[in-house]
Amino acid sequence: MRKLFIALTAGAIGMTGAAYAASFADIDSNGDGAITTEEFAAAYPDSGQDAWTAADANGDGALSADEHVAAVASGVLPDE
Repeated sequence: MRKLFIALTAGAIGMTGAAYAASFADIDSNGDGAITTEEFAAAYPDSGQDAWTAADANGDGALSADEHVAAVASGVLPDE
């Protein structure tokens, strides 16, 4: 169900759902449904603390699928 939601959300902003779902799943290497700072650093080595802070909209220390979609859509993170 979560992958379907991610795919539909990504499709709604003009990305292909399958490509986005695979990208988020690849970044979320431990499969817990959130991107940690360590996973973020591995996926986005050229992005720094400012990008992390902007992407982590609720400030909980992890990126949800929604936060990741929003960060990519707004240009905070590159569209892979």
